[in-house]
Amino acid sequence: MPDLLYEVQGHLARITMNRPDQLNCFSEEMIHLWTAALEDIRDRDDIYAVLLSGNGKAFCAGGDLKKLNEGFPTAEAGYDYMKSFREMVTTFLNMPKPTIAAVNGFALGGGCELAMACDFRVAGKSAVFGQPGG
Repeated sequence: MPDLLYEVQGHLARITMNRPDQLNCFSEEMIHLWTAALEDIRDRDDIYAVLLSGNGKAFCAGGDLKKLNEGFPTAEAGYDYMKSFREMVTTFLNMPKPTIAAVNGFALGGGCELAMACDFRVAGKSAVFGQPGG
């Protein structure tokens, strides 16, 4: 299964983070799929709104700390990772269509920021928002 699911139902685009075993933390694959989905949504006149959610018990736990802790093979690879993340966030923030976060479980770090960047947030009883400190 891909790390991100994207589908259009009627006039609604649904983006579902799909790494439930890792609390839907961002992977390189997810970031690239996000960017492609957001560009498609932005360019389509038949999509009126975007709904974001996460599979499993979390919305999104943010960055993949295990991956970040392992490091990158080169400084350039680390730079490219951060650049792709920035491009995804910039595309999302410039989205001309309303965005809705359906938050279940944890929305931590970058996941919390993603939810806060949406125009609307709907939080289930299990929702927990936070910025872990170091």
